[in-house]
Order: sequence, then C-alpha cells, then structure tokens
Amino acid sequence: KLQFLYFIGRMESLISSIEFNVTTLVTLAIGAVVLYVIVKDIVKWNTGKPAPEVKKEEVVPQAPSEPSAPAAVSTLPAEPKTEDTIADPEEKPVETAKEAMPAEDPELDNLLDGVLDYIDDEENKIDQAWDKVTNNRQVSTHVSGLSQFMESGRKAFAEAADRSKEAQKEGELEKRRIKKAHESKKSGNEAYEAGMFREAAKHYSESIKLSPDSDPMKYLLYSNRSAANRQLCNYDFAMIDAEKCITVKPDFAKGYTRKAQVLEDMNRWGEAKALYQTVLQKFKGDTLCVEAKKSLERCDEKLEEQLDQLLDN
Repeated sequence: KLQFLYFIGRMESLISSIEFNVTTLVTLAIGAVVLYVIVKDIVKWNTGKPAPEVKKEEVVPQAPSEPSAPAAVSTLPAEPKTEDTIADPEEKPVETAKEAMPAEDPELDNLLDGVLDYIDDEENKIDQAWDKVTNNRQVSTHVSGLSQFMESGRKAFAEAADRSKEAQKEGELEKRRIKKAHESKKSGNEAYEAGMFREAAKHYSESIKLSPDSDPMKYLLYSNRSAANRQLCNYDFAMIDAEKCITVKPDFAKGYTRKAQVLEDMNRWGEAKALYQTVLQKFKGDTLCVEAKKSLERCDEKLEEQLDQLLDN
C-alpha cells in the first residue's frame, strides 16, 4: 500500500508541475494504463485469492502395548459400511475458497474508492489536456493562415516596390529623352537660322523621335522640319510634315500656310489659294493673315497667267 500511494503521489506531482502538450498527453496515457494494471492486480488479489491449503494433522504412531484380554466377539453378522457411513474421526473438513476469503477490510475499500476517484480525476485532466491540444491546433491553423496572408502581402508589397522602381527609372529616362529632344530642337533652330537646312532637318528628326506623343509642342517640330525640307526642295516630305502639323494642331495657322507654300512651289496655285482663304476665314486677327492675304493675291496672279497661256495656245 505504501508503494502504491507513493506512486500515486509522484504521478500527481508530475501532472501538476508540467505543461500539457502532445508528449505530456502520451506520458499521462501510459501512466494511466500502468495505474489501471496495478489497481486491477490489487482487486484481483483481494477478491480472487485462492484458499490456503489446510494441512492434515499427522498421526504419531504409538508404541505397541501389551496385549489385553480379547474382547467378546459378537456372533451377530457385522453390518456392511458404506462410504457415507465411513468417517475418519481424525480428518478435518476442507474449507472452500469462499469460506477461505478474508473478511472485508473497510480501510482497503476506502483506499480502492479513492484510487478509482483519482483515476476519474486523471481522465478528466487528460480530456482537458486534449481540449487544450485541439485548441492549440486551431490556433496553429489560424496562425498558419495569418502567416500565409502576411507572406502574400509581403510579396505583393515587394512587387509593388519593384514596379515603383521600374516606373521611377522609366520616368527618369523619359525626362532625359525630353531634355535631349529640347536640345535637338534648339540645335535645329540654330542650324536653320545659319542656312544649314540639312543639319536642321536632321536635328528636327531626332527631336521628333525623342519627344513622346503626349508632348503638346510636338506640332512645332513637324512645322519646322517641313520648312527645312521645303528649303531643300524635298516637297513631298515637306507636304507630309505640314499635314501632320495640321492633324496634331488644327488651330495652328502656320501649319496651313506651310502646306500652302509647298503647293505654291509645286505650281498648284488653286489648292494654295484655297488654303490661304481658309486661313483668312478661320484665323481672323492672326498675324499670319497679312501674309496670307498677300499670298492669296499672288496666287490669283499666277492663276490669271496660267489662264492667259491656255487662251494663247
């Protein structure tokens, strides 16, 4: 009993001093099984102990005594004895296993009841520990989901940062291109004023290539290159640039006059006259209207000369 109570005390101190986790749960389960086997053996020993064997008393042989006088012999026949009537006065009745059981021990019964209550308490503790393990697993699941969410957010943030860096680089490159485009335009203007029309057209072409389509002043580059190509007698290219200038900036009067001048150089007086009339009607009050009016009169004169030549022929 003392060893058993010592074992129970050690188990109770162990349970109260450790934290519940999966390893602790397995340890408690093994301890419960060992405790159950010990209790089972105790109960079996107290309830099913075989009856102790009863030893027969040995008959000590006595020394032969002097012969006595013979007893009178009865002439009546002896009655046969059966097994039921034969009895050995020296033989004691054998006790059964039930009769050999010890009397009930109240102290032992109380001890067993306490052990069973203790086992119930330990089972409750094991159930509580299992609930804690289950809750820990649920918390681990939530934490794992949160970790995945944070990892996704970190990746998204890294991708956004990379895109921001790329956009910043593109912005810096765009600024450099715009700056270089302005420098090329300036070089083209200087070359045009110096009469270097081929160099001017080259610088204007480079500026057009570097300038983005969103540049609101890009129409000026087409206008300037049209003028340079006209001076080089590249009328087809000059006409294309003048038309692009009108398309990009329909309210720019010089784009119409650029095209009209190219038409004059190509002796297309009627088309040039129509464009000058458009300038006078659409851009009243513009400084180019004075030049457009003079150009219109020149076109009329050229048309009259062509008409006279036709009449003479």
